[in-house]
Amino acid sequence: MDYSVGPISRDKGFKERRWAVLGQTYVPLHVTEHSASLHATMPPGTFVPMHLHHGQDEMLFLIEGELEFDLDGQVFKAGAGTQVTLPREVPHAFYNKSDRDAVVLVTVSPPRQFFELMDSISGVPEPAEVGRLGGEHNVPFL
Repeated sequence: MDYSVGPISRDKGFKERRWAVLGQTYVPLHVTEHSASLHATMPPGTFVPMHLHHGQDEMLFLIEGELEFDLDGQVFKAGAGTQVTLPREVPHAFYNKSDRDAVVLVTVSPPRQFFELMDSISGVPEPAEVGRLGGEHNVPFL
């Protein structure tokens, strides 16, 4: 995979990639062999189902809005200005139960098959199919 160098805007994205996943929009901003970052917009009512990463730690920094998290049974809310770390092998989900968009910087480290996963699930409307494809990319949905 090529690596990002220099400025990349959320409007353009790395290699002009943009993923639509279960009503959310993800735009890759940074990628190296060690980490990747994405700008995410999560409208009200959208969610990421319970899943875990076999090969990555996932970190979310909330720029705007609020999300509710379930981290292995521990439920909590996080708002703008908050960093949430979701370690590998720990089941987690997050939900936008508010009435406005949540804007988030998502970082995964290391990326491994993350871009392939996002390519495969972009535009897939059914959470069950997203989950099946996730399992094929070392990110099983539970």
